[in-house]
Formats: sequence, C-alpha cells, structure tokens
Amino acid sequence: MGILFFISIAAHPQGKLLDIRRSSTIDVITKEKISELGVYNMNEILRFDPVTHHLNSRFITYDYDDPLIDKRIDKIFYDEKNQPSYIQSTSFNVSGETIAALEQVWKGNNQVQGYQWSNIGSQKYAYLYDDASDKYLPQTFELKWEPKFIYIPPANNEIQNFDAAEYIKGLTAERNQTAGALTVPDDTYSNNGKAELTRTLMGNKLVKEEKIFDGRGVLREYRYKEIYTDDYMYEEITYYDCNGEQTYLEATMYDDHDYEVEMVDLLFKDGKPVAGFRDVDDFDEEGPIKFREYFNPATQKFEPKFSDWEFGDYVFDLKGRLDPCNFPDYFSVGARLILEDSYPERFSTIGGYASYTHMFGQHWGITGDLGVTFGSQYDNDYTKINFVAGPTFFPCDHASFSDPFSVNAHLYVGLSNITSKYTMGTTTNKSSESYFTSIIGIDGFYNVNQKFSVKAGANYNLNFASGNTNKNYLFDVGLAYRF
Repeated sequence: MGILFFISIAAHPQGKLLDIRRSSTIDVITKEKISELGVYNMNEILRFDPVTHHLNSRFITYDYDDPLIDKRIDKIFYDEKNQPSYIQSTSFNVSGETIAALEQVWKGNNQVQGYQWSNIGSQKYAYLYDDASDKYLPQTFELKWEPKFIYIPPANNEIQNFDAAEYIKGLTAERNQTAGALTVPDDTYSNNGKAELTRTLMGNKLVKEEKIFDGRGVLREYRYKEIYTDDYMYEEITYYDCNGEQTYLEATMYDDHDYEVEMVDLLFKDGKPVAGFRDVDDFDEEGPIKFREYFNPATQKFEPKFSDWEFGDYVFDLKGRLDPCNFPDYFSVGARLILEDSYPERFSTIGGYASYTHMFGQHWGITGDLGVTFGSQYDNDYTKINFVAGPTFFPCDHASFSDPFSVNAHLYVGLSNITSKYTMGTTTNKSSESYFTSIIGIDGFYNVNQKFSVKAGANYNLNFASGNTNKNYLFDVGLAYRF
C-alpha cells in the first residue's frame, strides 16, 4: 500500500474548534482510494472505487474507557446508491474476546435481516430479526459469535457514477480567490452588525473564515472552511449566545465528490461540550440510527449507549438564535380614558399619559407611567394624576417587536391624586386627596417597524380610598418608540 499524502488537521488559534485527523492512501492491490479519519476516540477507514467513486466500505473503530467494552468495530458495506447495505458491529473486551455483536441487512431505508448477540456477564442472549413482524425474536444462545449473513456487492453495471464536475468547479473557483481580509455590514443578528471575512493560503489548502458580530460587537457565529488541493473540504459552523459563549458546533468533512464522510454535532455549556452525536450516514431518524454515536461529557468520547447522563436533557434547538440580545427600551405617549367608579353613575375623565419601559431581557421589564385626565360631573370639575410603576411581562418572545404583533401583561402600583373644584356663582371650593392605586392589564402593539408601534391598552384600575375602593376601567391608545 503506497502513501499518497498525509494531512493532520489540528486546532489552532481562531481556527478549527474540532480536531479531525485525516490521511489518504491508494491500495496498490485493489486500486481503491482509502480515506482515513479520526476524531476524539474514533478512527475510520473508507474505501472508494477510484473510477465510479462508489463507497465500497467503511470500517470504524472506537476505543472506550469502559471495564466491559474495550473496543468496538463497525463494518459497513454499501449498495449501488452508496447507502448502507450490510452492517456488522462487534464489541471486544480487554482480552480481545467478542462479547457483543450485531448484524443488519438493509435495502434502501428498510431493514430485511438482523441478528443480535450478547455474552456480557449475565446478559447472554441472541435475537433474530423477523421482517414480517418487524421485530427481533429470541433465538437459542450460542457461546461463540458467528456472522449469520453475507454481503453481496452490487454489480459494476448497477453502480451509479458520481459526477463531481460542478462541485470541483466551485472549489477550484474558491481556491483561486486571492488571500486577504474584508469587513462588511451584516444584520443577521441585529442592526449595525458586521462580518469579518478572511482568506489565507496555508500550504495545500485555502482557509476561509467568517466571523459575524451583532451590533454590540459580540461574536455570534463563526464559519470555518478548509479547501484542499485534492478537492476535499472541511467545514464547521459555531454559534454563540448573547454573551459570546459557544453554544453549538456542527462539523462536516466532504470528499472530492461532495460526499459527507464525517458529520459531528456538539452542544456546549460554559465553554465545554456537554452533549453531541456523530452520524456515519445521513439517514437522520431513519435507517440504521442504532449506529449514531453519542458524546459522553464525562469521558469526552463518543459512545454507543448512555452512561450516567441522558442525551434528551440537551436539545439542539437553534430556533431562537436570531433573537436580539440588546432588548430595546421603549417610550410611549398617547391618549387615556378612565371610566370612574362614581355614584350614582359612572363618568369619564379624559387626558393623556407618558410611560417608559426598561427591558431586562427578552420577557421582563419595569415601567414607569404618568397619566393626567380631566372630567366633570354635575357641578364638579376633576383633575386626576396617576403615577405608577411596576413589572411588565412579554410572554411570547415579542419584546424585540420583530413580529407584526406583540402583547404584554403588567401590574403597576403607585399614587393617585384627585383634585375636585366646585363652583356656584362667585363661590369656589377646591379640595385634593391622594390614594394608593394599582393598575393591572395588558398592552397590545401593532409594530409598524423595528422602531415604531401603535399601542393600545386595557386595564383594571383600583383606588384604595379610606373605607372604600374605587373600581375604575382605564384605556390607552398611543405610539411606542424603541431605542
């Protein structure tokens, strides 16, 4: 077997975050092109037909720090469409003895044959897959593991050729771009954001980096790509939260025919990987999902099963990653109507209000509100001043006002001062009283754009007078401006 070249990809400052090792050889006997990859505790060898680029086989070796399982080897052979056709997984103890094994035969995304065998301590069993019932049925346990099925390779005339002309054309165009750096506006995460783009020629590869910052200058996304002279490509995307802490990484290695030979996803907390998975083929939730490897944060290795943690405790949900981090404060002014709780019938005071809300995050804020209204009943003229403050809650992730409609709920408390003036002829009597007051209600917003909204509110307003509680209804309509 002759060595064609060797490339070691190691993490470096402001570069790759995942260390994937790679080498390539040519088998002098079969003439197959062999790609070898390594990441964490995994090493794999892929064999391709040099003419049709058919993926013939994939052998993956996992090393574990486990008292029972020392090593596992997965052998995967492929059909004419480069989909898994025969899978064999064998686990060994430290003495090199087979202690567990699995065989599966697939046609497309459907399993048609299967055999499970275990000789781990008291777990001595064998199951054979029944295609009709789609179940594994118990079989007589045999002390020695023996494969049950045979892989039948596709005929040469059935193999689909992979035309990589367009893919290679695109990579060649990228490699021919000049090295340098460029900063451009980028509003992916907020207004006034930017992207820093760099291209660097490093030996046999072109390195492309893109750092996307929000308007506060915080790094939110980092894209890293290595394009090799042999037309292999490595790409990873890293996402960061509002504080610039790494949260999620997806990494993929593509061969010279745009085939995904390596796929790794990792979730980070406090700068360290806490969960993740690695797929050997792009079946997603179909096909041989059993061969998905999960990242164990305790051992920092990919494993076939859980230990003392649950993958379901962590969610790869990027839905909210574009939510803004600098949740804007807003100022609102408008008209106000209060239906006063008075005897023998209600009357209205009408005027205006001004309020200011400071947001602490996406949901919670604190509001100060000043309102002045005027009204008359019989021979009395009233001036009412309300000054209140309290929490404001946006329950539906709409504090950014990036959606057409937003809504909040609030509870304010403060003082209400009511001045009444009675005039009869040349006689005028004037009095003023202050009461503890509360306002509880909701505001709705129609968001014209990121800065302006039309705001309407409906509230229940209580005035706690001595020996009596006035139950008023308070309504607002106005404009809100965010900054």
